[in-house]
Amino acid sequence: MTNPSFKPSLKSVIFSALEQSGISRVDLSQRLGLNRNAVTIWAMKGSKIPFAHLATLSSILGLDPVYIRNLALSELHPELFKDDERIRSLGEITKNESEFLEILRSSNKINPKMNEEQKEAFRKFVDSLDGDVRITDSIKSKPGRRKKKVAEEPQKESTSEE
Repeated sequence: MTNPSFKPSLKSVIFSALEQSGISRVDLSQRLGLNRNAVTIWAMKGSKIPFAHLATLSSILGLDPVYIRNLALSELHPELFKDDERIRSLGEITKNESEFLEILRSSNKINPKMNEEQKEAFRKFVDSLDGDVRITDSIKSKPGRRKKKVAEEPQKESTSEE
């Protein structure tokens, strides 16, 4: 039985994959364009695998580069990993949402921030926009997640002739 909370270390994943691949440490070092002993040095206690080599390592060893990147971030830069998790929790960004970001980023302001009055004005502006469908409170799921459920059409008043 496996422990669901167990998270392997970056080194254990890399060196297990290396062992299973049959590639020698010297050969891997050479494929990475490094000194022949570089990978052996990475295996030593206290030594870290440089972030800059992770994409190539993943490719050579047949590992998922996103998994390796996330594992490395969680170990080497936990504060960045937490920020990254927060961003991923927002869900998929649509084409229309990306247009907002493009406009925001074209302002040439570094990390622009809104005050409360501006946030309220922005909320009202967003509420005035057309959209593919209006999501009502009754069909919203977790914040940042979108359900693919179409809101009901507004009922038209019947004009019955008597």
